[in-house]
Amino acid sequence: MKTLALGTLAALSTAAAGQCISLQNMQVSLDRWMYGFNSTPGVEATASTFGAINQAGFDDRDAQIMLGWETGSVIRPGAPSYDIRSGRVTIYSSVSDRFFYDPTPDSVVSLFDTADPEYVADADPGRPVELYGVGYRNGMSATTFGETSAFAPLPPFPPQEGVRSAFAAVFDGTGNATDISRQVRQRFESTPMAIGRIAGFIGGERPVAGTAMTFDVDLSDAATREYISRGLREGKLRFMVTSLEPASGGPGGGTGSPTYPAFYMRENVISPAYTATLDLEVTAMAEFDMNQDGNLDQDDLHYLVNVVGGGDNPTGADPDLNFDGNVDQDDYALMVHVLAGGSACP
Repeated sequence: MKTLALGTLAALSTAAAGQCISLQNMQVSLDRWMYGFNSTPGVEATASTFGAINQAGFDDRDAQIMLGWETGSVIRPGAPSYDIRSGRVTIYSSVSDRFFYDPTPDSVVSLFDTADPEYVADADPGRPVELYGVGYRNGMSATTFGETSAFAPLPPFPPQEGVRSAFAAVFDGTGNATDISRQVRQRFESTPMAIGRIAGFIGGERPVAGTAMTFDVDLSDAATREYISRGLREGKLRFMVTSLEPASGGPGGGTGSPTYPAFYMRENVISPAYTATLDLEVTAMAEFDMNQDGNLDQDDLHYLVNVVGGGDNPTGADPDLNFDGNVDQDDYALMVHVLAGGSACP
């Protein structure tokens, strides 16, 4: 297995067992405060996550944090499939004693107006910090939207809802994104990929600056696995950190001291150790059904032998089964190993 840690990515990216990859502490390559009034996008030292609940002209999830990793140099893009075994994002609080740690999901009904017949009070203090995928509009994509891209193709004043070019989203099995930024006024629930957790803390405690918050991605959801796989195929993995904690006051925001979270960005001058990181265990799967007849058998071995020997490849299958950049006897040996019941991941 290839283990890639901070500072050793380039040196280890050509290891022979290129299918099986363990990313450890891979620092974020893009972080962007997705807030409509952010005048210095992409270069903030810290960024906050807060809501503007049911406030006209503002999304309920008003301030979001976009995190991105360029994975193409360490995980082969364009593989037929990816076996995602674990995923973790880590960020670091940039404020002390300001927000209440909430490690539990909160129903959207707890943010309805207290006079609403469907309102149910939240049972604990604070709001969870959540991790979602990223959706795009206004012609943008993971390829075209960067740290300094415009928040929206409209001026910030007057403020408008539902216009941000990159947004926290849930996805269906075919990759269609639903923007969750206005979910309180649109009255629907959403399930994040992960809820931020702090080791050793219990709900209601207030973290201090430098405290690590981790998001262990729930890979039991097929749409989440496909979202990550799609990002790896493109070589661009993106997540959005968000919270519905009101900006100040209550219930939708207003006067009062802030109680919302804030986190260090990679431009912070305190310490590079506070930069957001990604841990990922993944196998970039080769297509062993070389002749694409729906079966994995000796016919695929014969097909591979022919291709390795310089013969025709009518299905266009990739014969570099071990992803080492060469088509040779090592690929033949791996096919034999898999046909005998062995793992595709050495």
